[in-house]
Amino acid sequence: EGLPKTANNLWRSLLTASTTKAQEGDWFDEKYQREESNAASKALACTLNHLAVCEEYTLLSSAFIELATVQEQLEQVNSDRTEQEFLLMNELLNEYLLHLDMVKYAFNERAKVHKRWLTTVDTFQKKQLKTGPQFEMEMLDLEKKITDDMQDYQQISMTLKQELEIFDQNRTEEFKNNMHAYIAQTLIQQEKVLNIWETYLPIANNIDVTD
Repeated sequence: EGLPKTANNLWRSLLTASTTKAQEGDWFDEKYQREESNAASKALACTLNHLAVCEEYTLLSSAFIELATVQEQLEQVNSDRTEQEFLLMNELLNEYLLHLDMVKYAFNERAKVHKRWLTTVDTFQKKQLKTGPQFEMEMLDLEKKITDDMQDYQQISMTLKQELEIFDQNRTEEFKNNMHAYIAQTLIQQEKVLNIWETYLPIANNIDVTD
């Protein structure tokens, strides 16, 4: 009398596992949904293989095996996609961290030079209150240090500005490149999923479990 109750439950599970939800939420929500989908496909494939072993009716057993293969292939496609995205995001994150480390180092160096500059100016102002030949050489030396510190501070500030501009340009270009790569990977994954189901469809149409 048609498929047994267990098989009907499996078809309902297959429909649930294969339904694509509307994309809502952020990137992490999508990844979580994909993990759940992978787990459902893996569990369904395991159940189908188990039923195929237990099923005495050859055609129904073959149907279970073919459907289990589809679920395993879908799970593999999703796993490959997740790994590719991880590598893509990891590379992008490492590049950002490298740029940020360089900017942080430049900021720290500028802060050190600025502090040294202010200290030298303060010392110079205090020495100005004192008079006498013995202080003339020391004052000249302090004036030179003030000039050097000011030039160092200005040079580091200019370098920092250039680094930030380069970072901003690179970030825009990297974002575009990674978005193109992400879209390309998505299209490839969708094509693989479509090919899996198109390959399975003729097999499913030839399966007759009503005899």
